[in-house]
Amino acid sequence: ASTMMEIAGTAKSFMELIGSTDVGLIYDQDQIGKNGWEEPEEAVRLLAPYIRHVHLCPFKLERRGVLEQGPRATRALAAAGYDGYVSDEYPRHGSGPVPPAETQMAKDLAVIRGWISELK
Repeated sequence: ASTMMEIAGTAKSFMELIGSTDVGLIYDQDQIGKNGWEEPEEAVRLLAPYIRHVHLCPFKLERRGVLEQGPRATRALAAAGYDGYVSDEYPRHGSGPVPPAETQMAKDLAVIRGWISELK
């Protein structure tokens, strides 16, 4: 695993044990999705009160053949009232070649902006 908690249900339980609004989560649909657990809508529903930052990585989602999870997560986050930051995450490692950051991150930004513009 490449994340502290592989499923949203576990992360929710962990946050409930902490019981403090001073601690939040980074929501990363790629991490949840690649571990084969909750779909974006369910993951956001479980974690919405705790999400402080969001990673959306179109390159990683596309590589795994689940690019549709990006706009689904974006819609779920908007419906849950999330109004914080969304960032790309450059895939420094993983299977297969990774395009140069200046190329791939520009492409990812255009995709993420498209997902967000669909919300308006």
